[in-house]
Amino acid sequence: MKKSEIFKYFKKRLWIPAQVWFEFLKNKDDVANKTVDLYYRLVTSVKSKNDGGYLDKIEKAAEELGKDELDEIKGQFKTFKENVSDNKKHPFLPNANFNEIEHSIEEIQNEIECFQKKVVNFKEVIRSQIASQIQILSTSVDQVKPSIEANFTVGKEYSFSEMIRICEKGAFRYLEKIPPGYMDENGKKGIQKYGDLFLWKQIMDKSKADHLDVLFVTNDVKEDWWDTELKSPRYELLKEFNSICNKLFWSCKFSDFLFYYDSITKSGSKEIFYAIEEAIAIEKDITEKKNESESDLLYKELVEKWISDKTDLKIIREIEKNSEWRVFGNYHIYLANDKIGNTNIIMLNILDTVCYSKVLHSFSNFTFAHDFA
Repeated sequence: MKKSEIFKYFKKRLWIPAQVWFEFLKNKDDVANKTVDLYYRLVTSVKSKNDGGYLDKIEKAAEELGKDELDEIKGQFKTFKENVSDNKKHPFLPNANFNEIEHSIEEIQNEIECFQKKVVNFKEVIRSQIASQIQILSTSVDQVKPSIEANFTVGKEYSFSEMIRICEKGAFRYLEKIPPGYMDENGKKGIQKYGDLFLWKQIMDKSKADHLDVLFVTNDVKEDWWDTELKSPRYELLKEFNSICNKLFWSCKFSDFLFYYDSITKSGSKEIFYAIEEAIAIEKDITEKKNESESDLLYKELVEKWISDKTDLKIIREIEKNSEWRVFGNYHIYLANDKIGNTNIIMLNILDTVCYSKVLHSFSNFTFAHDFA
């Protein structure tokens, strides 16, 4: 399957709302930089996160490999040998053969040193390969933006005054949990949290102006867009779209879109099969990250509710996870201020199983203090 085949099939029917185009242009460089960061993280972990840094960790572990154990064995063996080698006092073992053990210790020491050198060399080779990949990425031509500009029509963007009017109505919609967009209320600031509502309004404007039914292709399947039980767009969206546009509205994920395209065109090509597999993998990754994000928001809400009932503290921010902060289970650490400006630490530790030792262990290490700066 070639992209040009899909573009040719849907000629003059592909359209992008201005809000989607705006967010694409705003985020595309960050997405490209994240790809570069993924290569860097193979070697060195991100500061204050236990994320990546595989080669650094391997090298560090190799440096410490057997060091304490060999030193202990050497020391104990030396003392043992001295205690049994004097024929003028007891204990004395005249037939003890020390050469074999001493030779084995030396062999192990040499093997470890050889392994450590191989790890260092391997790390340097990988560094070189990573540099080559990053060079390719930095010099590669952006094919996505020109392809969109050549094959899609970009919708008209709203003026600032139009956006403010939508925000005013959006505040009521979000308060009453009227889709779409209210799931972004806690994660974004200012008019940014109404981005999905701008998008939705632009879709309806396009449908009404051109008298068109709409198929909206998106991987956003949060509850403010999608009814998971009915496996369809939210009823409120369908109702609003029909009332304002008097047209039909469908929505599907990108993998489904490719599947429907293949079914209609009966291409049956390996390329589209692989494209569908790749799309499903991306959607799975998005879903996992979304679930993690929703859990984090829920935990923060629980903590905020607890401290508001018990104290006069207010959470300022969550501290990034630190590999030196050793606890059992999933944990979150927050900074909170009281009324006179004193800073407090609040830790939420979600244990898979609860026992006395695990709870004590969670409070045993405060080496993360440098993260507060």
